[in-house]
Amino acid sequence: MDGLGSREKHIDFISNHNGSSPSDIILSTLPAPLSVALTSVVIPFLLPTRYILLQYSSRIWIHLLIETLTVVCPILLSFTALSYSTSLNVVMLFLLIISLMICAPKWWNPNIPVVNHLFSFPLPGKKPPFLTNYRAGMNLATAICILAVDFAVFPRRFAKTETYGYSLMDVGVGSFIIANGLVGSSQNQSTKAWSKTFPILLLGLFRLIAVKLSNYHEHVTEYGVHWNFFFTLAIVKIASSLIKTNFRPIVMSCILLAIYELGLKLGLETWILSDFPRNNLISANREGIFSLLGYMAIYYAACELGDYIKKPKTQFKEWLRLLVVLASLSFLAWICLQISESLFGIPSRRLANTSFCLWMLTYNLVIMSSYLLVDLLLVTFDLRRETDALGDTSSLPVFREPYLLRFINYNGLVFFLLANILTGLVNMSFDTIRMAMFPSIIFLFNYCTVLCLFVAGMYLWRIRM
Repeated sequence: MDGLGSREKHIDFISNHNGSSPSDIILSTLPAPLSVALTSVVIPFLLPTRYILLQYSSRIWIHLLIETLTVVCPILLSFTALSYSTSLNVVMLFLLIISLMICAPKWWNPNIPVVNHLFSFPLPGKKPPFLTNYRAGMNLATAICILAVDFAVFPRRFAKTETYGYSLMDVGVGSFIIANGLVGSSQNQSTKAWSKTFPILLLGLFRLIAVKLSNYHEHVTEYGVHWNFFFTLAIVKIASSLIKTNFRPIVMSCILLAIYELGLKLGLETWILSDFPRNNLISANREGIFSLLGYMAIYYAACELGDYIKKPKTQFKEWLRLLVVLASLSFLAWICLQISESLFGIPSRRLANTSFCLWMLTYNLVIMSSYLLVDLLLVTFDLRRETDALGDTSSLPVFREPYLLRFINYNGLVFFLLANILTGLVNMSFDTIRMAMFPSIIFLFNYCTVLCLFVAGMYLWRIRM
């Protein structure tokens, strides 16, 4: 690539976009939870019973090979080559899953009295698979997007909006904040929070230095001159631990949103979005600094939701009740979003305003509900029986948590950091904008494979960072 001219061209390629619609974004992401069901069907369909029942270490790599196809490809294709019809993608993937189930009757035993035992069926395990699948799936989708956006095969409607609107890439940071809030706590000790977030701050500093030294293309209006995603993630965590209050997290979320929205309407919004000179540290990073209030509100709301999800549940009917709650909350959040749009305006990623926060909650609640729905449907085929010595295949275990997603969740931050590093290396080495569709898909798939193999190795050698 030819120096400054290519740099400016790249910035123009990823800038000044208006986004898409909420339904388009949600439909484009639904292949992620459906990929869990696809994996659960494909594994016993392709592998003989004796192989599935082998010890974990004996079958992990063949699982990883299959799951790289069944988990990565539906998401990657939905974001790129098949993005012209997101609703059709969901229908076709669903029909594929149903067809495979019909063609592989060994996947379940139709003689099991499912209905009679379903509501009292135990669901062991402290951590529900759907939560791991959701967190890792979100991470994988984000990793795909941050490189795919630099290719022409990635539709511009999915790229980050310049000021206002809905887009696929706008949901990344908010989803990370929610994923952290679900498993975190709004009352963490400050010393513990510092110890956990200090490495994230170092990553943010490392990224800042690397970008400045390499003259890598920057979209300044995204966070500011010096700010980046890692600083937002770390400071939200630290700030929430420093605020000592007896209020419930959801109350703190509402208070922060009210204060911030008032400030925006009193002139802060105009200043943040203006061309005012970036001649001091605060002004230079005004998007990143002031959007922290919105992201903290999202984090507190996620903590409230996480506290509810983490309550002990041992039976199917309790998880079914959770599904009803999540679906109801997503509908309520959607109604609140419509009201917020009429009162305060449409969502803005740069501001992280009230409408944006409600959109993040709506989107993630819908996707989370989808993962839980898939998980509960898989449970109906998981009324296990011991396989006899003759290799009876009538009741094989169902894989509700793909190994690949488990690996990503185990080292989620490392996965995302490596994705950022590889994205930078690719953009400095290749003219991605001019690459044709098919080579782009192959390139992106290989990129995802490298990421997955890296975190798989870290998991198998029990390296966690």
